[in-house]
Amino acid sequence: VLNEIRDINMPLILAGDFNLTPDSPYYTRIAEHLTDTSVLTEGGRLTFPSVDPGSTIDYVFTNGAACPAVRSEVVDVAYYDHRPIIVELKI
Repeated sequence: VLNEIRDINMPLILAGDFNLTPDSPYYTRIAEHLTDTSVLTEGGRLTFPSVDPGSTIDYVFTNGAACPAVRSEVVDVAYYDHRPIIVELKI
């Protein structure tokens, strides 16, 4: 994926269940090229499991200046096994 998105200069969003914790070397590789919007999250970034979250494995990444995040929030609901993330972007 990183090879495919490296030269994209328009707004880019890469989101989903990555099954990677922030201390994973794979997370680090992604974060070297894309901005993790969860750094803007107030109240914690834990997304899994939804009932009593203890891990951060879901992310919304953007390509920084081309698609800057204004706000990020992990929603405190248990509709599924992961908590949803809402990100406000300035495009």
